[in-house]
Amino acid sequence: MKRTIAVMTFLIFMISNIQAGNMPKIETLSDKSISVFFESWNRKGLILQIRNETGDNVFVDRIKNSKTIGKTYNLKNLEAGNYTLILRNETSIMKTPFTVDIREVSFESTNSNTFHNPTISVIDNKLELNLLSLNRDVNILIENAQGEVIFQEANPKARNVQKVYNLNKLETGIYTMVIKQEGHLSRKTFEISH
Repeated sequence: MKRTIAVMTFLIFMISNIQAGNMPKIETLSDKSISVFFESWNRKGLILQIRNETGDNVFVDRIKNSKTIGKTYNLKNLEAGNYTLILRNETSIMKTPFTVDIREVSFESTNSNTFHNPTISVIDNKLELNLLSLNRDVNILIENAQGEVIFQEANPKARNVQKVYNLNKLETGIYTMVIKQEGHLSRKTFEISH
C-alpha cells in the first residue's frame, strides 16, 4: 500500500510539473551564445550535454549546485552543423535539436522531446514498472546477461505504463529491462535471486 501511494504521489508530481510548464527554457543571444534556464529541473545530478550529428558529446557540464537557476554557454567555437542539446536529471531527459551556422545558433523549440525515466523495483521475484510515457509507443524488452531478448512487449500510444511482471520462471542472475520510446532508449539493470 505504501508503495502504491508513493508511486501515485510521484506521478501526480510529474504530471503537475509538466502541466505547470516547468520545462527548461533556452534563449539564443546575438554572440552565438545561449542561456539555459533550468526551472525545476535542477536537482542533484543535472547534466547538460551537447552532441553532434554523429551522437558524440562535444560538451558536457555537470551542474553541481542545485540552486543554480541558469547558465550561459558560448557556442562560437562549434563548427557549423546540426547538434542536440540534452538536459538530464534523475527522473527526466529533454532533447532539443539546434543548428549552428556562421552567424547564429537557432533552436526549433517545437522539436524538443522530453522523456521520463522508468522506475523499476524487484520484490519477491516480481518486477514493478512505472513509466510516464505521454502517449508514446513504448516497447519493453528484458535481456539476460548475454544480451539475449527473453521477453518483449509493445504498448502503443501509452500515457502511463504501470506493469507487474512475475519473474519466478527466470533463473538467478542479472537482467536488463530495455525501454524504447520513439527514438529514446532507457536501460535498467536488476537482479533475480531465488
